[in-house]
Amino acid sequence: MNETYENMSNIVIKDTLESKHTFKFIKDHNDLEQSGTGNAVLDRFSIQELVGSSWRTIPSDKYVLTNADGDANKPLDNWTTGESGFILRFTEAMSNPIRIQYATFGHVVDNKEIPLKNHADLSYTTDAAQPINHKVTAP
Repeated sequence: MNETYENMSNIVIKDTLESKHTFKFIKDHNDLEQSGTGNAVLDRFSIQELVGSSWRTIPSDKYVLTNADGDANKPLDNWTTGESGFILRFTEAMSNPIRIQYATFGHVVDNKEIPLKNHADLSYTTDAAQPINHKVTAP
């Protein structure tokens, strides 16, 4: 993200997985109910910015991760609704390219393979106060 080194403020990423996929690794279907507790956490999560010629980890005080309802104290997967999602908000403007990585998992609720679809909405404001919105669907 931000390969043109544009100054971006108010960066918000909203990511949603289609039903029966999860952001949390579950070893056994019996562990599914226990996955409904805990905080908003992404498995295998890394967030970095390109400084000069090397990637550096962005400190956690520069962003806030919540579930799709905006709650940092609840998990990203809601097994009542079958939806999984998160909101990632940056707390300050960023001008370097950003790389975000995290894991998604399938075969959680159903033994039948269902194709993973990941829907992400990215929004930010430019220096000229122009709002930018991108929608991305990853099959």
